[in-house]
Amino acid sequence: MTWEALANKKVLEELYAPDAVKTRIVGHTTNTRLELQTLLWALEFLKLDNETKTSGGIGSITIYTDCRTAVDLLRRRKRLESVHYLSKRKGTTLVNADIYKSFFKLYDELSPKLVWIKGHTSG
Repeated sequence: MTWEALANKKVLEELYAPDAVKTRIVGHTTNTRLELQTLLWALEFLKLDNETKTSGGIGSITIYTDCRTAVDLLRRRKRLESVHYLSKRKGTTLVNADIYKSFFKLYDELSPKLVWIKGHTSG
């Protein structure tokens, strides 16, 4: 077995360890809110996992998602913060304002790269 094969085996074992898959039961939500919440949970987990380790920083994080809203949040951030997360039409707080704020806070701490991929394709 080569060193590369051993390294890949170790990575696979870590990815598919019994505690690697996280699940939650969620009710009363929308698709967009759930996708954003899942992104937030992943970032919170990475931050917590990094804090429990004693060596080095978290390194670079790349997140691949088919949630366009998540990827577009960074482009929308300045405006969202400038209007205090209020909607243009009604002037009420946006439904996902809590998640947006939490995401921006973690984004500033972890600096993940968000990559949009086309989802729900056939074949």
